[in-house]
Amino acid sequence: MYKNDKSKLEIVGIGGDSPIQALEQLTKKHGITWPQIFDGTNEIKEKYEIIRYPTTFLISPEVTIIAKDLRGKELETKIDSLINKSGK
Repeated sequence: MYKNDKSKLEIVGIGGDSPIQALEQLTKKHGITWPQIFDGTNEIKEKYEIIRYPTTFLISPEVTIIAKDLRGKELETKIDSLINKSGK
């Protein structure tokens, strides 16, 4: 999908519905290399009203939520538009 140019895009995963060992196994199995946050207290889940995993958030450099729960082509298109907009 993307060669992760961290000046334009940073990916962070958050897990918490399963034990931390399950999150570690999942990331290893799928070759996930970006940082993972384990939300064992559900603080993040409650604060951002996450009702299921995976949930996606696109967050601006100004730390505002741009979009939530985009998937597949819709997510890819939105990321492309944001990267192209910031690259101009």
